[in-house]
Amino acid sequence: MDAKQRLIDVLSVVTTWGHEVAMINYIKKFCKANNIEHYVDGSGNVYATKGVAEYYPCVVAHTDTVHDIDKIFVKEKDGNLYALNEHNMKTGIGGDDSRVGLRSAGCGNRAGDCRF
Repeated sequence: MDAKQRLIDVLSVVTTWGHEVAMINYIKKFCKANNIEHYVDGSGNVYATKGVAEYYPCVVAHTDTVHDIDKIFVKEKDGNLYALNEHNMKTGIGGDDSRVGLRSAGCGNRAGDCRF
């Protein structure tokens, strides 16, 4: 799967605050399919490590979005992605405040070792 299709797949997972299970399951499935060690803590945070190192990069992203919609259909036009809701109206795509907004930091090899 190419990077653009993966991005479309991620943005197509509808999750809102307090209802992030679909995205957590998507991440777990990705980790399992790619032999990436991972676990989910009691708050729903997903921790994944690949390989062995003293320090790991830490990538942080929301698993929810601010849009309270039931379905989202990600489309592409002229190289740009946009989203339609179940009423065929343009809506926020989710990347504006959520699943693809990333922050990186240096991390140790234990959860909670991230330095921001």
